[in-house]
Amino acid sequence: MRKKSPKKLSKKSTSYNMKKLIYSVVILGFVACNNKTDTKTFEVEGAIKNTTAKTVYLEENVPNSGPVTMDSAQLKQDGSFQLKAPAKEESLYQLRLEGKLTPFAFFINDVPKLKVKADLNSATQPYTVEGSPASEALINFDKTTYEQGLKIFTLSSKVDSLTKAKAPDSVVNVDYKNLETAADAFKKNAKTFIQQSKSPVLTLYSIGSFQNTATNLGMQGFSQAELTDIITQATAKFPNHTALQNVRKNLPSASNGETKTDATSRKAPDFSQPDVNG
Repeated sequence: MRKKSPKKLSKKSTSYNMKKLIYSVVILGFVACNNKTDTKTFEVEGAIKNTTAKTVYLEENVPNSGPVTMDSAQLKQDGSFQLKAPAKEESLYQLRLEGKLTPFAFFINDVPKLKVKADLNSATQPYTVEGSPASEALINFDKTTYEQGLKIFTLSSKVDSLTKAKAPDSVVNVDYKNLETAADAFKKNAKTFIQQSKSPVLTLYSIGSFQNTATNLGMQGFSQAELTDIITQATAKFPNHTALQNVRKNLPSASNGETKTDATSRKAPDFSQPDVNG
């Protein structure tokens, strides 16, 4: 008897900018307010190609209230601009043009000054960030996440189509194994990236990004026990970051009696596997 076919995944948008917007919304749930009084200055300069907008806004993502405008500037004829804002600690920022709801660039203020170059007609590389290792890592993580997510979605759709067409289980299982391998690699790669992150905000961002993408793909993300372990390790690594420490304080323990061993042994993704016996 054939078991229930793998869950059909929701279709992902192929828009790189929209994907980044989703990720920025996810990180808002992680970032917490910082009450430090030691305020430093954060500067952004750059240039934007292929836009008719006259003004660019520098915004900081603030929890529970959405982005807050920190500065604005008139674009020069060559599209160049300069922006400045106070920065209490490392946080997630974005650039948005007047008349637009969607930001076109995201970055982290891990350095006092960075440069953003954007080409709004480029679908493959809409913007770059220079001088900020954390921001460059964020862009690379997003690209990798998108590519891996698209692969999982494609494989899942193929398995679903074969199952609906009542293809032999021996045929379905070949693609299902590929799907399972891809999803497992996706989770492992995300965890490795998080563990190797040198930025507290990049750590939070990548956690939220992976969890959100996993949910959209219909696969299991980090369990509560796994998430607790990841955050605990991150707070030990970045003990002076207020937002990260607040996340640790507010993080619930594993529910329903689940132990760390249970969470670790649970294999991802948790798809319904077709029966090889037909």
